Amino acid sequence: MARGKKRAAAASAEEDAVVDAAAEMLPMVQRTLRFFGGGGGIDRPRRNNPGVPTSPSHIAVLEPPSAAMYRPPALAAPERVVFTRLGERWRTPTGGYEGEKVPEALVATTSSSSDLTNVVSDPADDDDRGTPTAAPPTLDPISMPLRRGPRRKMRPFTTPVGAALTIARERDNPADARALRCFEADGNGNAAVDGESLGYVPRVVSAHVSPLIDAGLVTVTGRVVRCAMNDAVDGGGEDVDVEIELVATASNAADATATEKAAASWRAAATAAASSSDALPDKLRARLWEIIDGVVESSRRNQNQNQSLLTSRDAIVIEDLRLCSAPAQALAIRLSRRKMTWTRARSLRGKFREVPDADAALRELWERGLLVNGDDGGDVDGDDDESIADAEGRLRLLTPAQLSAAAKRLLPGPPGVFSATERKRGGASKASLVSELLSTVAPARVVDAWRAVRREDGEDGEDDAVVRLTPALTRAFRTALFLAYCRPSDVGELSMEDLGMVRYVKPPPIEKDDDDAAASVPPLFATRADLDAYLDAVAESAAVDAAVDAGDEAGALRLSRRALAPLLIGAAPARARRDDVDVDGRQTMPSYLRRFDPAHVRARTATTAVGLLERAGEHAAATTALLSLLSGDVCPEKRGAWYDRASTNFNTHLGKPADASEMLDHALADPWVRVGDRVALLRRAARLAKKTKNWRVAVAAWREDAHWDAPVERIDARAMNADAREKNKYVNVVEEDDDDGGLEDDLFSRPQGAVGGECVVSVEALALAHYSVAANGGWRGAHCETSLWTTLFGLLFADVIFCGGVPGTFRGPFQSAPLDFDTDAFAPARATRLAAALRDIRGGAARTRLSAAWREHRGAAIAGVSWTLMSLDDLCDVAEGIGRDALASMMGLLAEDRRGWVGGAPDLILWRRRGSGAGARAEVKCVEVKSANDRLSDQQRAWLLALRDAGVDVVVCKVM
Repeated sequence: MARGKKRAAAASAEEDAVVDAAAEMLPMVQRTLRFFGGGGGIDRPRRNNPGVPTSPSHIAVLEPPSAAMYRPPALAAPERVVFTRLGERWRTPTGGYEGEKVPEALVATTSSSSDLTNVVSDPADDDDRGTPTAAPPTLDPISMPLRRGPRRKMRPFTTPVGAALTIARERDNPADARALRCFEADGNGNAAVDGESLGYVPRVVSAHVSPLIDAGLVTVTGRVVRCAMNDAVDGGGEDVDVEIELVATASNAADATATEKAAASWRAAATAAASSSDALPDKLRARLWEIIDGVVESSRRNQNQNQSLLTSRDAIVIEDLRLCSAPAQALAIRLSRRKMTWTRARSLRGKFREVPDADAALRELWERGLLVNGDDGGDVDGDDDESIADAEGRLRLLTPAQLSAAAKRLLPGPPGVFSATERKRGGASKASLVSELLSTVAPARVVDAWRAVRREDGEDGEDDAVVRLTPALTRAFRTALFLAYCRPSDVGELSMEDLGMVRYVKPPPIEKDDDDAAASVPPLFATRADLDAYLDAVAESAAVDAAVDAGDEAGALRLSRRALAPLLIGAAPARARRDDVDVDGRQTMPSYLRRFDPAHVRARTATTAVGLLERAGEHAAATTALLSLLSGDVCPEKRGAWYDRASTNFNTHLGKPADASEMLDHALADPWVRVGDRVALLRRAARLAKKTKNWRVAVAAWREDAHWDAPVERIDARAMNADAREKNKYVNVVEEDDDDGGLEDDLFSRPQGAVGGECVVSVEALALAHYSVAANGGWRGAHCETSLWTTLFGLLFADVIFCGGVPGTFRGPFQSAPLDFDTDAFAPARATRLAAALRDIRGGAARTRLSAAWREHRGAAIAGVSWTLMSLDDLCDVAEGIGRDALASMMGLLAEDRRGWVGGAPDLILWRRRGSGAGARAEVKCVEVKSANDRLSDQQRAWLLALRDAGVDVVVCKVM
């Protein structure tokens, strides 16, 4: 009773408590801001050790936060359309701890990613045909560029010049049935065991060569003949110019006529290869102008609400670029794709085939005012992010010796050192020294020191110029691409269709009846300033993620200061755009457009920063930030994770179980807390109940579900790398004389040198092999996780996803889904169509719907759909095995909240057919595979619960 009175008093004086808590936290906030180089007026730390950046563990916290700092936001609940009654006890909001009654639903209640066939001839085949009378004829080699995908999807190119390549047919490639894929060859001329794809033969070449391979007229090998690395992107993706050479050997078995036809096709391939060397840059440039012209025309016609987003300055720089020569335009495109802002001019000479004279192209761009010279311009003034990014780009261009000299000018104490010997003695690495300079010295001083160091080294001449595109041209590119793709995009994406790597579904036409509705749809951004603020926030978030991936947590915290600093003083984030409510309080802006608010992006960035603070032991600061996030009205889909972290910190790290319990009460009543987050909070509430004497939990309707465990099956194996920080690889022991249904040799490719009957596999491969044996069910299987369910959803509802009648959701030709996809606005806007599709599925029309979508859209980009996951027949068998009602129920869950259910599905889908003829029926089993030291995540538990409630057979397979 006393505790209840205290809580009531705290609630009645909430504002005073928040103000007092924020005031107490201010000294800690100042120290935190010092750590990551925070804003003006705050003293910056002096350098103690050049090799050891300041640690967040040095931050002293005066008083920990409390649950009283949480202020429930004015956040409307998501509009819910119920398609299934699965899990109503555990997945719906609770008033306190009692379950909500779900209303009646609207409706009644071995994977092969691609067929890669090695076309390198096997010597054994020659032996079978006998000794040839003469060497097989070899056709003239063909040189061509290697086509690689977007750099974010490709590994760094490390294959050396001269390396042999295996050329593989990829017949099931949905984007190009004649695709030829390149792999690095091993010593035997075969693809390396763990080899990753290096890229593709150009489409115009494979169109001529693939028929020859399929007909058995030639065997093809390859080698790398040239590799020009782009230092700006760490050797990854399309910015690496790789030239390969194909060599074809004609078959001895072919007659003279067939050999002549093969030679003619090979000559056609050589002609196509010669044109493909220069075709891609030209196509990329043409595509860019097509995009820019389309956006400009759209703005003039006041379509797509883009009229205010292209400024007069954009029009001027675009026109200036249009007047440049083709090589100058191509160089501008190349520079726009670089990771670093500043580039040494001499490094561009002879680097790109489409820019034969880089100096002339640079001079032309300079004369048009589209280029900035680092010595003559590009001055920074202030402490904003653009100035910091400018200074960082300059520092990263310096040699280690030059950077050490700059540090000596700017920082007290001994300068950083970079030799291997000195680094072992505690010297600073280049990355850490750059990070320290940026966090402790004003950008203007950094630039002054940069220029001084270059002058001392004699690098102030024209030949040593450092250049970058003007910010105006960079912003114009960025704006045009965003308006075309409706997402932050890279110029390189424009070539993906030309490379045959992607094809988009044609957007539905706007019906005449929708004209008035379309005209009333608000723009993505009200002003250009709103768009720039959003794109700046996206760039900040990407920089933070890159720093985390690189292991630079101090740098990540420094980069996240704009998102994190206000939260540490209790300032709840709020949407910058408030034109979504009219004078009567009615919603006028669709809720799915809120994700284009910079506050939404920064909330996600702050979530990453909170994790970094927790890793550093700063749980009080992290909890204060979490309470601020929960008190705001942005990024509601993250509220479950925020509640979970806040309650954990209160209970485990701050010693406040009562505050943890109070946060759990708020969480379980919050309708935005869904799926795995809700399961996590239910389980946490059950564990905490005894400590806080919350006896309501003992009789809660959801308690049994929260503690339910799926049936367990076990496989005996031995982990070979149990002590390594990587995914376990297992040895499976196979009896050599096993004739009674045991694991046979052909289940795995046994590596050379394997002892006895052992073979090394991943845990998922081991489970697939286990279940494929007749004694264990004789299942066929695929390791697909959530991709199976998103593929089923995308195909079963393709006509709904790409239907018209929802104005404003398709605003460009490069969308794989409507803009409201994966938001709470998707289902309500299409409730009738979704309900009709679910009725069809319950009626047994799943195979018909899958086949129709497959025929119409095969190879097209549809969000969540993997065309190479399995064949159409296998997909239909899986859908049949799941069962009509179970499939409709699971698809209903995804229709209600697809975003919440992405991730966490069981690792394996197993299927088989029982019986024969008309009486044959399909069966399905879902298996989550775990090693001995692994455990289920809460998102995985949610999936297992949902599948159980739907009636699908689910098990957890533990490899011991």
